[in-house]
Amino acid sequence: MKTVVTASIFILWLTCHENRASAEEKAQVITRREFAAAMSQLKVGMSHRDVLRLLGEPDDKRTKYDPGGTADQKNEEWRYGTSGHLTTATLGQVFLDDDLTVKSIFGAGKPATEGLPEEKQLCRMLRVLDRVPSYFLHSTNYDPLPVIQAVNILQPLGQRRALAVLEEYLRVTSSRDSGREGMFLVLRVLFEIPDDPGHHPKIFGLLEEEKDMKSWPRFPIVVQDDIPFLAFGSFGLAGGLELPELHLAKYRDAKIRERPLTPTNKPLQALEKLIASARWRIVNKTWHWNDKISRAVLQEQSLRLVNSAFRVKAGLDDARLPWKKPKQRRRILDDFSKLSLRWDPTRNNYTLADGTFLPAPAPRHYRNIFWKIPGYESELIIRRLDPQNVSVALYETAGGVKAKLLVVNTETMIRVAKFKVGVALRGFSPGTGSHSTSGAMIRTREGTPIQAKLMVGKETILSPILRP
Repeated sequence: MKTVVTASIFILWLTCHENRASAEEKAQVITRREFAAAMSQLKVGMSHRDVLRLLGEPDDKRTKYDPGGTADQKNEEWRYGTSGHLTTATLGQVFLDDDLTVKSIFGAGKPATEGLPEEKQLCRMLRVLDRVPSYFLHSTNYDPLPVIQAVNILQPLGQRRALAVLEEYLRVTSSRDSGREGMFLVLRVLFEIPDDPGHHPKIFGLLEEEKDMKSWPRFPIVVQDDIPFLAFGSFGLAGGLELPELHLAKYRDAKIRERPLTPTNKPLQALEKLIASARWRIVNKTWHWNDKISRAVLQEQSLRLVNSAFRVKAGLDDARLPWKKPKQRRRILDDFSKLSLRWDPTRNNYTLADGTFLPAPAPRHYRNIFWKIPGYESELIIRRLDPQNVSVALYETAGGVKAKLLVVNTETMIRVAKFKVGVALRGFSPGTGSHSTSGAMIRTREGTPIQAKLMVGKETILSPILRP
C-alpha cells in the first residue's frame, strides 16, 4: 500500500501544480480515493511512523510557532496536498500529540464517486473555499470578496456537483479551518431563498436569529447589488453550534442561483441603499445598532472588497478607516467614491475602469514567541498579528498564586501592557478545565525590543529581550 499511495500522492501533487493530459484525469479521481482509503486506515493513538508508512511525508507541517499555533500549542499538524507553507491541505490533515502519536484525523472516509471536477480544478476550488471567513468574524473585519469568489466558482457546476465539492472540502478540513464556518455564508448566497418556508435553514444554536426568519431570510448575510454584506454583532449561544456537515444536508433539494454574482461598480452607493432599506431596520433592531454604526461597518467591508483596485493601509484591529481621525477617514472615503471601478468576471475581482489592478499582497507569516516562566506552570505567548499589532497572552493556572505581568518597550522604557495573572509552581496539578488565558493587545512596530516582567509577591522574573 505504501508504494501505491506514495505514487498517488505524487500524481495528485503534480495535478495541482501542472496541466495534465485529459487521459489521466479519470485516474486522478481514483488516486484521491486511494489516498482517502489509506487515511481511513489511521487510528487515534498510532505512531507517526504509521502515518509515514501509510501516507508518506507530509507536504507541510504547522507547529506552535506558526500563526494561529496548533490546537494545544504542543503538537504538530501534518498537512497533505498543500502548495506552500500554511496553504490549503487539499488531501487531509493528521494532528499529532506531543508524543508524536495520532490525535486527530481529517480526510478519512470516501470522496464523492460522482460530481467532483478533475483534480486540478478541484484543488483550485478547495483553496478558494478555504479563504472564506467564518461567520463568527465580527462584521467590521469581514471581507465579502471570498464569499463572492466561492459562489462564482461553484454556481456553474450546478446543484449536485457544487454540493459534491462542498462535501469534499468538509471531508479534508479540520475544525481549525475558518472555511468550514464560512460554508454557512456560501450556502446562503449560492442557493435561492425557498418559497417554503421563505428563508434559509436556521443555524442551530444562534440565539439572535429572527423568530420570523422571512424578515431576514439569509441571516446573517444581506445581499445588496450582488454584494453579500455580513451583519453579525455580539451573539449568544443555545448549546453547541451546528456542524457544517449537518447544515449542508439541508440543501439537498435547494435551488442553485441562476447566475454568478456580478457586484456593482459602486459599492458605496450599494451600502447607502441598503442602510435606507426596510430590510436593514431588522439588522439595527437585532444588534442594537444605529445608522452611524451600520455605515461604519459596511464601509469597512466595502474597502476590503475592492482591495485589488483601491488599497488602504490597515491600522489598529485591521481597520481601514481610523475612528479617531475624522479628516483622514473622510479623505479615504472621498478618494474611494471618485474611483471608476469595474467588476472583472474572469478574475472574479475588481479592477480600475481601464482593466488594471493591484498585485495581491504577499502573505506575511509571523512566528510566535514563547517564554516558559522559570519555576512556574505558565507560558507567555507573543503573537504578531500584523506590522502594527502584537498579542501578548499568558496561559495561566487556576488555583495558583496571584501575580502581575508587565511588558516594557526597552527602547523607550515605557510600559506597553499590564495585567493580572495566576501562576502555579512547577508540578502543581489543578485538574482538568482549570486553565485560562489573560492577555493584552499592544501596538508596536516589527522588531521593537520588549521585555516581560512577572511579579509574584516580592519576586520579580525578567524574560529575555524579545523582538516580535
